[in-house]
Amino acid sequence: MRVLYLLRYYPTLTETFVAEEIGAVAERGIAVSVAALGSRADGALQDRSPTVPVHPVPRRSVAWRLQKKSAGQRWLEPH
Repeated sequence: MRVLYLLRYYPTLTETFVAEEIGAVAERGIAVSVAALGSRADGALQDRSPTVPVHPVPRRSVAWRLQKKSAGQRWLEPH
């Protein structure tokens, strides 16, 4: 099983519960990845740094979709 968390910002200090949940799911042996639309400087203030892959998903126009796929988009493709 694989789980993808799609978040606006990751990591961010105001959502430590999300980081704790992601860590708990990963500790159960489930493959977890995070796709984040951005990051915030306050994320560096967290006690724990991200322990799962974080894939940036840039916000771009429709023309961008015709170009090279981001890591977040490749993760969503069937394997």
